[in-house]
Amino acid sequence: MEQKVKIYSHVIIGQSEINPKPNIDGVYVADLKIFTDERGSVMKMIEDTEKTYLYGGGISRRVEEIYFSTVNPGVVKAWHGHKKMTLNYACVLGEVMIGLCDLRVGKTFGNTMRIHLDTIDNYKLLTVPPGVWNGYRSMNDKPAMIANAASLVYSDDDIERIHPRDLPIFFDWGPYEVAG
Repeated sequence: MEQKVKIYSHVIIGQSEINPKPNIDGVYVADLKIFTDERGSVMKMIEDTEKTYLYGGGISRRVEEIYFSTVNPGVVKAWHGHKKMTLNYACVLGEVMIGLCDLRVGKTFGNTMRIHLDTIDNYKLLTVPPGVWNGYRSMNDKPAMIANAASLVYSDDDIERIHPRDLPIFFDWGPYEVAG
Protein backbone atom coordinates (compact mmCIF):
# COMPACT_ATOMS: atom_id res chain seq x y z
CA MET A 1 0.00 0.00 0.00
CA GLU A 2 1.48 3.32 -1.09
CA GLN A 3 1.35 6.08 1.51
CA LYS A 4 0.58 9.63 0.44
CA VAL A 5 2.61 12.22 2.31
CA LYS A 6 2.28 15.95 1.81
CA ILE A 7 5.09 18.09 3.21
CA TYR A 8 4.17 21.48 4.65
CA SER A 9 7.66 23.00 4.85
CA HIS A 10 6.36 26.48 5.69
CA VAL A 11 4.72 25.51 9.00
CA ILE A 12 6.37 26.17 12.34
CA ILE A 13 4.39 24.58 15.12
CA GLY A 14 4.69 25.44 18.81
CA GLN A 15 3.74 23.44 21.87
CA SER A 16 0.49 23.69 23.77
CA GLU A 17 -0.83 22.90 27.22
CA ILE A 18 -2.55 19.65 28.06
CA ASN A 19 -6.38 19.87 28.13
CA PRO A 20 -6.76 23.53 27.22
CA LYS A 21 -10.00 24.96 25.93
CA PRO A 22 -9.88 24.09 22.23
CA ASN A 23 -7.86 26.63 20.24
CA ILE A 24 -8.55 24.99 16.87
CA ASP A 25 -11.71 25.78 14.89
CA GLY A 26 -14.09 22.82 14.82
CA VAL A 27 -12.42 20.89 17.66
CA TYR A 28 -14.87 20.22 20.47
CA VAL A 29 -14.58 18.47 23.81
CA ALA A 30 -17.63 17.26 25.72
CA ASP A 31 -17.91 15.47 29.06
CA LEU A 32 -19.26 11.93 28.80
CA LYS A 33 -21.08 9.91 31.45
CA ILE A 34 -20.03 6.71 33.17
CA PHE A 35 -22.58 4.83 35.26
CA THR A 36 -20.94 2.53 37.79
CA ASP A 37 -22.22 0.11 40.40
CA GLU A 38 -21.01 -3.09 42.05
CA ARG A 39 -21.55 -5.04 38.80
CA GLY A 40 -19.38 -2.83 36.61
CA SER A 41 -20.03 0.21 34.45
CA VAL A 42 -21.75 1.59 31.37
CA MET A 43 -19.87 4.24 29.38
CA LYS A 44 -21.94 6.47 27.09
CA MET A 45 -20.35 7.92 23.98
CA ILE A 46 -23.03 9.30 21.62
CA GLU A 47 -26.76 9.34 22.35
CA ASP A 48 -28.33 10.80 19.22
CA THR A 49 -26.52 10.94 15.90
CA GLU A 50 -28.76 13.74 14.63
CA LYS A 51 -28.22 16.25 17.45
CA THR A 52 -25.86 19.17 17.19
CA TYR A 53 -24.32 20.28 20.44
CA LEU A 54 -21.06 21.22 22.18
CA TYR A 55 -20.04 24.83 22.76
CA GLY A 56 -23.36 26.19 21.54
CA GLY A 57 -23.47 24.47 18.18
CA GLY A 58 -20.93 21.84 17.41
CA ILE A 59 -21.32 19.54 14.47
CA SER A 60 -23.71 16.87 13.32
CA ARG A 61 -23.10 13.52 14.95
CA ARG A 62 -23.49 11.57 11.72
CA VAL A 63 -21.82 8.17 12.21
CA GLU A 64 -21.07 5.76 9.37
CA GLU A 65 -18.47 3.60 11.10
CA ILE A 66 -17.32 2.84 14.64
CA TYR A 67 -13.93 1.29 15.22
CA PHE A 68 -11.51 0.76 18.09
CA SER A 69 -7.77 1.36 17.95
CA THR A 70 -5.23 0.14 20.48
CA VAL A 71 -1.86 1.70 21.14
CA ASN A 72 0.85 -0.12 23.07
CA PRO A 73 3.21 1.50 25.59
CA GLY A 74 6.15 3.23 23.94
CA VAL A 75 4.27 3.70 20.66
CA VAL A 76 3.10 6.91 19.01
CA LYS A 77 0.42 6.60 16.33
CA ALA A 78 0.91 9.89 14.49
CA TRP A 79 0.51 12.00 12.43
CA HIS A 80 -2.52 11.44 10.23
CA GLY A 81 -5.00 13.81 8.68
CA HIS A 82 -8.35 13.15 7.04
CA LYS A 83 -9.62 15.14 4.07
CA LYS A 84 -13.35 14.49 4.63
CA MET A 85 -13.84 12.38 7.77
CA THR A 86 -14.79 13.88 11.14
CA LEU A 87 -13.43 11.87 14.09
CA ASN A 88 -15.25 11.47 17.41
CA TYR A 89 -12.77 9.94 19.86
CA ALA A 90 -13.30 8.57 23.36
CA CYS A 91 -10.78 6.60 25.40
CA VAL A 92 -12.36 3.31 26.47
CA LEU A 93 -9.32 1.62 28.06
CA GLY A 94 -6.29 3.10 29.77
CA GLU A 95 -5.04 6.64 29.28
CA VAL A 96 -4.05 8.44 26.08
CA MET A 97 -2.56 11.75 25.10
CA ILE A 98 -3.96 12.98 21.80
CA GLY A 99 -2.05 15.60 19.85
CA LEU A 100 -3.79 17.87 17.34
CA CYS A 101 -2.41 20.27 14.74
CA ASP A 102 -4.44 22.46 12.39
CA LEU A 103 -2.97 22.42 8.88
CA ARG A 104 -6.03 23.99 7.24
CA VAL A 105 -5.87 27.48 5.80
CA GLY A 106 -7.65 29.74 8.29
CA LYS A 107 -7.34 31.67 11.54
CA THR A 108 -6.24 28.65 13.62
CA PHE A 109 -3.66 27.42 11.06
CA GLY A 110 -0.59 26.09 12.87
CA ASN A 111 -2.27 25.83 16.29
CA THR A 112 -1.60 22.68 18.30
CA MET A 113 -3.42 21.06 21.19
CA ARG A 114 -2.85 18.19 23.57
CA ILE A 115 -5.68 16.48 25.34
CA HIS A 116 -5.52 13.73 27.92
CA LEU A 117 -8.37 11.21 27.79
CA ASP A 118 -9.03 8.30 30.11
CA THR A 119 -11.88 6.34 31.69
CA ILE A 120 -11.70 7.97 35.13
CA ASP A 121 -11.27 11.75 35.32
CA ASN A 122 -11.11 12.62 31.63
CA TYR A 123 -13.82 10.53 29.98
CA LYS A 124 -14.70 12.93 27.18
CA LEU A 125 -15.74 13.01 23.55
CA LEU A 126 -13.15 14.72 21.36
CA THR A 127 -14.39 15.86 17.94
CA VAL A 128 -11.71 16.40 15.30
CA PRO A 129 -12.82 17.95 11.98
CA PRO A 130 -11.31 17.13 8.58
CA GLY A 131 -7.95 18.81 7.98
CA VAL A 132 -6.89 18.77 11.63
CA TRP A 133 -4.02 16.31 11.95
CA ASN A 134 -3.93 14.04 14.99
CA GLY A 135 -2.07 11.26 16.73
CA TYR A 136 -2.01 9.57 20.10
CA ARG A 137 0.02 7.55 22.57
CA SER A 138 -0.52 5.60 25.79
CA MET A 139 0.23 7.69 28.87
CA ASN A 140 1.70 4.85 30.92
CA ASP A 141 3.14 1.32 30.69
CA LYS A 142 -0.17 -0.29 29.70
CA PRO A 143 -1.97 -0.48 26.35
CA ALA A 144 -4.76 2.01 25.72
CA MET A 145 -7.78 1.91 23.41
CA ILE A 146 -9.77 4.67 21.77
CA ALA A 147 -13.14 4.37 20.07
CA ASN A 148 -13.84 6.45 16.98
CA ALA A 149 -17.41 7.13 15.86
CA ALA A 150 -16.40 8.31 12.40
CA SER A 151 -18.56 10.39 10.07
CA LEU A 152 -17.44 8.27 7.08
CA VAL A 153 -16.32 4.72 6.41
CA TYR A 154 -12.50 4.57 6.39
CA SER A 155 -10.83 4.99 2.99
CA ASP A 156 -7.10 5.08 2.14
CA ASP A 157 -7.92 7.92 -0.28
CA ASP A 158 -9.11 10.11 2.63
CA ILE A 159 -6.00 9.91 4.81
CA GLU A 160 -2.48 11.32 4.68
CA ARG A 161 0.35 10.45 7.07
CA ILE A 162 3.50 12.11 8.39
CA HIS A 163 5.96 10.34 10.73
CA PRO A 164 5.95 12.03 14.18
CA ARG A 165 9.65 12.92 13.95
CA ASP A 166 9.36 14.45 10.47
CA LEU A 167 8.86 18.12 9.82
CA PRO A 168 6.76 20.23 9.93
CA ILE A 169 4.88 19.19 13.06
CA PHE A 170 7.11 19.94 16.04
CA PHE A 171 5.35 18.23 18.92
CA ASP A 172 6.85 16.69 22.06
CA TRP A 173 5.41 13.18 22.38
CA GLY A 174 7.92 12.27 25.10
CA PRO A 175 10.14 9.19 24.73
CA TYR A 176 8.91 6.43 22.45
CA GLU A 177 10.29 3.42 20.59
CA VAL A 178 7.87 2.89 17.69
CA ALA A 179 5.97 5.38 15.59
CA GLY A 180 3.89 5.66 12.48
